Amino acid sequence: MVTVKNETGSTMVVDVYSYTSSTFAGELTINNNQTAYYYNVRSGNFKVWGKYLGGTWFYTTDNYSVSTCGTFDFTWTAGFKGEKALEFKPSTEYKPFESLGVTNIVK
Repeated sequence: MVTVKNETGSTMVVDVYSYTSSTFAGELTINNNQTAYYYNVRSGNFKVWGKYLGGTWFYTTDNYSVSTCGTFDFTWTAGFKGEKALEFKPSTEYKPFESLGVTNIVK
């Protein structure tokens, strides 16, 4: 299990990336002084990702490790920024009518 505690003074979105399974554990929004619990992180190396609401993703510069049936506790503080991530979750503008091949909808 991996726990991520938010001590930044602001609400954050956090996630854990496992190198063992090459997957993210899932984004969780946590308020200041709250903790997120990730029970589905495989044993091995991982990084912690985080961002302030509406902000840019950052990830820890160090790889951390958790053993089988082990626990790892990480605290994200206001002074810790980590490495700024490239846009790893690209978004595109949602255009429902254009996706259907219709571009000239008139009200």
